[in-house]
Amino acid sequence: MRRWSESQIKKNYWPGAVGDAKFYIETMTKEHGTIYDNVERYKQLTPFRKDADIPGNEQFLKGVAVRLYYDADIEWHLANRRNSLFDTKLPDGSEMINRLLLAGNVGAEFIASKKQGIKNDGSRNPSTISIVDEVDCIQWIKRNLDIFDAHTWIPPYALTTPEGWGTERFALSPDFAPAMTYKGVEDIRFAPGWSDSTKQDYWSSAYLWWLEGAPQINAAGLQRNLQLYYSGLVNRNVIGSNIPKDKVVPTEVAVRKIKTASRDLQTFAGSIHMLDYMTQRPMLLNTVIHVKDCNTENRVAVLIELSPKPLKHNVWEQMDIIANSFSCTK
Repeated sequence: MRRWSESQIKKNYWPGAVGDAKFYIETMTKEHGTIYDNVERYKQLTPFRKDADIPGNEQFLKGVAVRLYYDADIEWHLANRRNSLFDTKLPDGSEMINRLLLAGNVGAEFIASKKQGIKNDGSRNPSTISIVDEVDCIQWIKRNLDIFDAHTWIPPYALTTPEGWGTERFALSPDFAPAMTYKGVEDIRFAPGWSDSTKQDYWSSAYLWWLEGAPQINAAGLQRNLQLYYSGLVNRNVIGSNIPKDKVVPTEVAVRKIKTASRDLQTFAGSIHMLDYMTQRPMLLNTVIHVKDCNTENRVAVLIELSPKPLKHNVWEQMDIIANSFSCTK
């Protein structure tokens, strides 16, 4: 900033830049002396120095996703401010990102904006926030903070979708079961006849709970969270469809650990007795639950197969295909 200020004063072209530069020089000199008499002090005060031959403060960003946005329209700078590339912060910013990349920070990005900086009054200014692509930036923030967005989320695993099966993704805990202790993402595969009571695969589905925080998975925890999940799901549909109270039955879930299946860390089986809110009759769902090994820090994969059909019915074969297709891609 000191060097830039001296350059702008000497150039004496753009009144706004000259005025700022004089203020900066006056303030810095008053508080810290000149850069020529106090080089080490200015080095200490500088967040990043592109001319330094040893790592500086950028080393503290080695593990942090970083983006630097710049209006890189040098033609405009030359024509309107008489600024060359070296009168801007572009060389410093690009050097900082380069050092982070060399240090192994694959989340460091230099963004040469495709948008021009435009102030609210319509005038050009390279420092205005309009150079940021807002949608892209928000999606980048969500990805790096692991905030789920069904429209942009890229799963770090593979899970097949058989022909004719439907899909849906949403965040856990869902709005109808906020008390669930499991948090993360639910990724569902609906059988073609899931909502048609005349079909053999009615109410049959397989869904993945991609859980954050690496919770310990056991029968008690699964039973508690499934109880909250299906009690909330039924209640929401009872209210939404104005189902008479005399048709409502208690939701009861039972889960037990069974012999571990091939490619599972743990395997559980259970049942869910609940109201089928589509036919408004009691229903018993059978379930098999697979805990998968993804070798991923702070994540656990729990794949749940669900159907009112007995376990030997052929609808389970397709659900087993889905369960066995699971693999980690990152």
